[in-house]
Amino acid sequence: DRSSWHLMPKDSDVRTLEMVCQLLGPLNDFTDLLASETKTTLSSLKPVMEHITGILEEKEEDDALTKQMKKVMTDDLQQRYSSEDVSKLIDIACFIDPRFKGNFSQNKDETVMFTVEEAVKLEEMTSRPPQELPAFTTAQEQGNSTSTTTVPSAATKKKDKSLSCLLKKITSAKQETVKEGDVPLKERVIAEVKLYMSQPPISSDTDPLAWWKINAQELPLLGKVARKFLCIPATIAADISSYLTGPNLIQERRADPNANFY
Repeated sequence: DRSSWHLMPKDSDVRTLEMVCQLLGPLNDFTDLLASETKTTLSSLKPVMEHITGILEEKEEDDALTKQMKKVMTDDLQQRYSSEDVSKLIDIACFIDPRFKGNFSQNKDETVMFTVEEAVKLEEMTSRPPQELPAFTTAQEQGNSTSTTTVPSAATKKKDKSLSCLLKKITSAKQETVKEGDVPLKERVIAEVKLYMSQPPISSDTDPLAWWKINAQELPLLGKVARKFLCIPATIAADISSYLTGPNLIQERRADPNANFY
């Protein structure tokens, strides 16, 4: 039908669509992967951003349209993550992830400093003693508490003299001495950072939250930082499966209140 020939794409239009597909193809691949994950932590954003930056680098063989599209997307990404607080947040999250550590930090020393400051702040906040409330007890309650006091038996005293009990007391006393401030808090955090960096990175398919669940006891101060930052999702978009299954659920017949399904 000659009346619709003007709707047919021309060679220039086809060429433009091909260039757009060529540029957006790699971006679409990892976007689908990122959106399909159920547990995508904020730490994954730094490596992904570096990958996007590499894709959007201008090349000599790029035509004018491709260069313009790359520039627009690059400027938009830089504007979204130009805030100093956002950049600091992403750097700490990426550093505290045992898969990446400092591999994606532009300034590793600065990122370590930010992490140490955050660990010290969290420890000071969580170690504050709770406010003591006055105890109001009646005479009857005091009498009951006095009457229920038990005297340790000889078997208990004998058990307390075992080697395991002695070691437990020594270990507890040592931990209390450290907590009291013989070792400054900042130095304890720095020591944990050195121990953390001395361990090899885990594989990229390992769950960082599971790793911290095992190693938080050995690195308690950094574990609090990991708990705070690794719980932040990298994206707030819904899972891509909801978009894929949406057309199967929302149909004209289903939306018709007068439709007969039986």
